[in-house]
Amino acid sequence: MPSETFLPRVNLGEDRLVDRLRFLGNHQRSEISSILQDVDRDLEHYSSEIYTLQAKLSFLESQRERLRNHKAALSSLLSPIHRLPNELLARILMLAGQESGLNSTNVDALSVAAVCYRWRQMALASSSVWSSFHIYLPREDEDNEKLDSLLEYRLDLFLERSGQRPLDLSIQVADRDDEHPLFLNLTESSPRWENLSLDAYNDDYPSLQSANLSSLKTVCIRVAEEWTEPLQLMWITSTKNLSTLSSNMGLPRNKEVNEPLRSFPVMHSVTKLTFCPEEPDFLEPLHRFPNIRYLGLQDLNMAEADIPALSHVILPITSLDILFGPPVAVSPHLIELAMDILTAPSLSSLMITSKPGMYTAEGQEILINSLSHIPSFLERSNCMLTQLVLKALPVTDQCVVDVLKHLHALSELTVEDPIAESDYDAPPYLGPISRELIESLHAHRRSSLRISLSPIVPKLRSLVLKAQSTGFDFSSFISTVASRWIPSTYASMETGVACLRSVELHLVQEVDPEDYLPLAPFEASGLRVVVKGK
Repeated sequence: MPSETFLPRVNLGEDRLVDRLRFLGNHQRSEISSILQDVDRDLEHYSSEIYTLQAKLSFLESQRERLRNHKAALSSLLSPIHRLPNELLARILMLAGQESGLNSTNVDALSVAAVCYRWRQMALASSSVWSSFHIYLPREDEDNEKLDSLLEYRLDLFLERSGQRPLDLSIQVADRDDEHPLFLNLTESSPRWENLSLDAYNDDYPSLQSANLSSLKTVCIRVAEEWTEPLQLMWITSTKNLSTLSSNMGLPRNKEVNEPLRSFPVMHSVTKLTFCPEEPDFLEPLHRFPNIRYLGLQDLNMAEADIPALSHVILPITSLDILFGPPVAVSPHLIELAMDILTAPSLSSLMITSKPGMYTAEGQEILINSLSHIPSFLERSNCMLTQLVLKALPVTDQCVVDVLKHLHALSELTVEDPIAESDYDAPPYLGPISRELIESLHAHRRSSLRISLSPIVPKLRSLVLKAQSTGFDFSSFISTVASRWIPSTYASMETGVACLRSVELHLVQEVDPEDYLPLAPFEASGLRVVVKGK
């Protein structure tokens, strides 16, 4: 309503005036004009009052919003995060700051240190927050004085705040004619390097050759595919504690080392080794790693004529991991070579993985033939294989069953279908996970792939299947799982079949929970059941 100082000039309730003025005369026109002027003045006053009230309402709404924000800020002080012990908060900050990218707009460690006063104090006091980071050293044509200065500042800041803590570094170096100045800055902290991931054009860096790598435990080096010269890797030979070495290239042989007075030494400390076999005598470098427990082999690119007659190599490995791409016309396959040459009496885990890509029909036949060499390898090694992982192999269900028939001690099995190619030129899609494969795993029934009543993989305790095909036969799956749920120790010993303890099924189609309700009693009794769909 109008303020007390505003008195309306026009009385809107004067009905008699309207009646009196209904028949106008000349003498009444001046009276009407005067009334209209009063109306206009009243309208201006009303508009002014409305604007005043609107401004006051806006101010009150703003104050209310500020008060709400203030309440939220005050309430946040009662949040459980503020009651976390310093030790737990320091752990959270360390995980949040892991692998901070120094080239990024927002650096993780710097971001968490800017949340609040307590977090900043904790971050500055925790050297672990600053001891793990990634840095990219650009090419000459990417050099930018302002960005280089910022990168150098951040690098110095991280090295300073990490104190004397061991460093976990990821260094990506672009191809350039000279060594990036910051690479030298990095190597000055090399006595603290514990884990190093180097992604570069090659491994020929003068400052790296003279670095003190006495604390280095893990090295992962990836060089450009177009680099054809063998890696030297002489800079790692000064390490005394190196336990893991991974390379996407072949390992250097003594005849390839450029320093004629030095040979690549035996490295007793290395227990985990991954490399890419590139030469016919690809296992020759393994003699310099006598204590490896894990061996990873990646790809193979040689023609059949290049393969010499190689003698067996006995290795103390417990895990073998083979990763390869689609073979075109390469024969023999990497799997075949490894199975024919290696002997591993202590092997307990075997993983075979195929990279995504197009397989020709010939390539599929080569792969299937290569897997048939596994039984002879196991027999020669006389090992107890307890874990088998077959990932994305475009092979038949029969091929997998033929391998499983020889794995009497296997307790963990993982089988993943390859992702189906949509290209119409592709050969018929092959995926090992089928109704016949699942029925072959049944504890006491025959299948079209297994004519014997004796179960295959009788010690199986963990099963993981990741199927890509649609129309999955859930009834066969449930029947097989039920046949292997034998919680009674006496019954398990009597049948010779171990009790299945964990089963996972991953499908590309939608899952109807009602289809898998028969598994509920087993899950309630202790079986771990995971069924996931699209």
